[in-house]
This record gives sequence, structure tokens and C-alpha cells, in this order.
Amino acid sequence: MLGVSSNDVAPWLRPVVDAGRDAAFVDTGYIRALLDERDDRNPLVRDFHEGLSASLYTSVLVVAEAARQFAKARGATQDWRWARVDELVAMLVTEHRMIICAPPKELVERGLASLRDMQRTLVRLDLADLVSVLVLDELRHRRVLGFDDHLRAMGASLDPS
Repeated sequence: MLGVSSNDVAPWLRPVVDAGRDAAFVDTGYIRALLDERDDRNPLVRDFHEGLSASLYTSVLVVAEAARQFAKARGATQDWRWARVDELVAMLVTEHRMIICAPPKELVERGLASLRDMQRTLVRLDLADLVSVLVLDELRHRRVLGFDDHLRAMGASLDPS
């Protein structure tokens, strides 16, 4: 459940709050597993996703990361890459099955400024993960669809488990 009301958040987060209190942040690993039949977690995520009723949201950094991973997938044909990007476009742009948040420059800068210090304890932590946690903090929310141990270490509750 989101821990804020629409009046308590910046305009860039209002669509998430307005979509309902039963929400889940979607991380890159979940998107990849949902759309990539070669991913070991694909059957688990597809089954979980079919029964999901929560409002879904993510950030532009996660979308960029997922699109990049599909576009540069090793051992895949170009047709396969294009098909995954097409599925991503359908899910996010055409069908609007997920709200895409655009964190403001100040939040990204805050993430960048603290990234090095955070990497002392969370080796290989990246900016997308850190900004994801900052978005969760803005909403006083912890539910994440994904598998990233960095997010768990920073207090996220990961599904599917």
C-alpha cells in the first residue's frame, strides 16, 4: 500500500497515487522475465502476472534499462530483439499497462551524489536501482516486482518470491 495521498506528493508522482493504493513498483528484472521466454523466471512471472490486480508503476530509468537489455541481448537475433522492444512498447505505450514516472533532475542528482557511498556496502549498485529506491521513499512504499537483491537490501519487499 502506498503511504501517501495525492496531496502529499509532487506532480510527477500523482498518477501513481491516483491509480490506487494497491500498487507495485516494477523493476527491470521483472520486465525482462515477463517478456523474455528464454529467462528462467519467465513461467513464474507470467503466472504471477496473470493474477495481479495491483496498479503498476516504474521509472524512466527502468524502462531505458529494460529496452537497452533487449536491444543488446547476446545470442539473440535482431528479429528477437525487435520483438521484445515491440512488446515493451505495447505494454507501456500502446496499452498503458504501467505508469512511467519521470523522477525530476534533483532526485536523480541526489542518487548520483550518494551512489559512490552506497556502493561501499552494496557493491555493483547502479543508479537505476538507487533512483528506484528514492522513488519508493517518496511514496513511502516498499512493494517491488523484481528480483534485485540491492533493492531488498535497501528495504524493498520483492515479489514474486
